[in-house]
Amino acid sequence: MRPGAEELPRVRKSGIQRELDSAMAASDVEHGLARGNALLGSLNAAVRDAGPTRGEALFRVTVGPDGSFSEVELLSGQASNWTSALKAFRELATRKRVRVPAGAHGLRVTFSVRAKVQLPSGAEVKGPDVAAPSLAPNGLTFHGTFDVADIGAQAQRLVYARVVSEEVL
Repeated sequence: MRPGAEELPRVRKSGIQRELDSAMAASDVEHGLARGNALLGSLNAAVRDAGPTRGEALFRVTVGPDGSFSEVELLSGQASNWTSALKAFRELATRKRVRVPAGAHGLRVTFSVRAKVQLPSGAEVKGPDVAAPSLAPNGLTFHGTFDVADIGAQAQRLVYARVVSEEVL
């Protein structure tokens, strides 16, 4: 709470008001306007620096009533792959503030994170090494499948993070 500010009693909302608030929050998440977006930059940076090369995970973050980062937990994904990224995310997220609705006890935000290796054509590289396109000639035809955009190109590691859901506490 801010110095000099009085804590007002929490007003209980009607069932209809809670449903309306929930629907509006879901719509905000769907349109990329979630309150938890304030933490996306920290999450992306943590996964890029300390996350696995490939993988998917769900993180749930709890934010206090003042908008400060409280805790993070791994909901799905292989814990051994994501431990370093979680630690790095905690360190970065403690410096951020999330906008919490007035009178709320906090916010719970669920993030989806995906790391992958991709060629310029958009084809995902599954193995640890990038294999060159197969161009075995047979007369005047080529065997194998490839995209000319991938010839001579290097694969890039990409990290995607987004807010999946938010819940006002």
